[in-house]
Amino acid sequence: MRRGGRSSGADRALVYAHVFTIGAALALALTLLAPRAEAGLEPYDEAIDPLATTPSTDDGTFGAWHNPAQWGVPEQGGFDFAIFDRGTNPSDILAWQAGFGRGVGFAVRHRDRVTVDWATPASLRSIPYYLPSPSPNGAYAYPSLTEYQIGFGGGDGRHFGGFAYHFTGPGKAAWRRSNYLSFGDIARPSRRLSIGASSRWAPSNGDADAVFDVGLRPDGTSRITLFGDLTVPNGFDFDQSTLGLGASIRPIDGVEVSARWRDNDRIQVSAGLTLARFGARATSVYRDQDQTATSPAPGGRHRLGTWYAFRGSPPNRGIDVERRAMRNRRYLAMDLHGRGVYQSYRWFDDDAKPLRDLTEQIRFAKEDPTVGGVAIRLSGFRANAAVYWELRESLLALKRSGKKVLIAADRLDQRSYYLACVADHLVLDPLGGLMMPGVQATRTYMKDLLAKLGLGFDEWRFYKYKSALETFSRTSFSDADREQFDAL
Repeated sequence: MRRGGRSSGADRALVYAHVFTIGAALALALTLLAPRAEAGLEPYDEAIDPLATTPSTDDGTFGAWHNPAQWGVPEQGGFDFAIFDRGTNPSDILAWQAGFGRGVGFAVRHRDRVTVDWATPASLRSIPYYLPSPSPNGAYAYPSLTEYQIGFGGGDGRHFGGFAYHFTGPGKAAWRRSNYLSFGDIARPSRRLSIGASSRWAPSNGDADAVFDVGLRPDGTSRITLFGDLTVPNGFDFDQSTLGLGASIRPIDGVEVSARWRDNDRIQVSAGLTLARFGARATSVYRDQDQTATSPAPGGRHRLGTWYAFRGSPPNRGIDVERRAMRNRRYLAMDLHGRGVYQSYRWFDDDAKPLRDLTEQIRFAKEDPTVGGVAIRLSGFRANAAVYWELRESLLALKRSGKKVLIAADRLDQRSYYLACVADHLVLDPLGGLMMPGVQATRTYMKDLLAKLGLGFDEWRFYKYKSALETFSRTSFSDADREQFDAL
């Protein structure tokens, strides 16, 4: 990264994002202006179930399936997997979805073979509500269906764009599926706001739709996220549009609870737990019984099933198990053998110990909850008084945070003892020693010497404590110079 500007990699990512955005804008125009076509896309309401929020606020492959700009959002590649369980018996796993990648991604979504008796309302729970009845008075076997996505995405941290191609294996006719293109754009102008737009278009039959979503974080973090989305079919058919609203709460790192409502009486409730870099969540989907036709009894709500999602490298920080289990149980070892300096040379200066490196190590020990203190080997360390003072102040700050300081040395003089006495536990080699000659400050005066040589010196003094030239103009301490020496 160049200081004061973006790196060439960020510039390229920004160019890609703009290209993807132009494609997304064209696709949106095509989507909204085209006449209503024969269905060839899975309804957004059905496909979005594995997500806990909306495509622009939920990083990862689940969001990238709907908005391919998400392929450019994650800071590192990850792997996501989800399965759908209807819940009536252990064999009722009807669908699964998986994906991986960053920048370039691949995702797959599979639905198992299902046999439905259209004369028995309870059996209709196995299929989506939008499918027609091929055999109204008997059983019909829907074949298994697998859909694939290859996507590309990029951005600069505030703006992302992407596109993807979705293609379907055998069985797509029975499930009313078509191969299609998708385009997406995500804007994050601030920490509090995410705005997303995506579109899908099936060239074979012209079916298309568009999705707009927004996420609002009131405090600028992921603790609370308010979100909403709007699905618009082609031809501006707003009578067929659906609106969704919801909220996600993370009371502590690693714990997430969210709920989403859609105006077609579809409700989704999610609960998730993230440990370190692995996360899992369960998302139950409910729908009005009158619309599911899954029970002869009208009214009330019916649980369609539950998505169980497992995520590698999720976007939000999880519970750090190691830090909690190892809290204050480790010590940072520091070997100070060498010369304490402010800055080392690039070559042939292996024994140098730059002050910045040493204080950064101490700061790390202070901030890491798994570290209970530092263990310092002071033998062979030499530096000027200022470096000793800086190190001592850093160690005092470490102790004020509740951490321990252990120091081992073989020989100590006045300066090294000044540093070592900050330790909670000090170990001195039995064959070592401690030399404390005391503190003395002197100055050499040359006025009489210069006079014997026939030389004179005229001091021009402008400030009281500027005493550097008193060496040549006086034979003893001035009152001001003695005052500042005594203060030191």
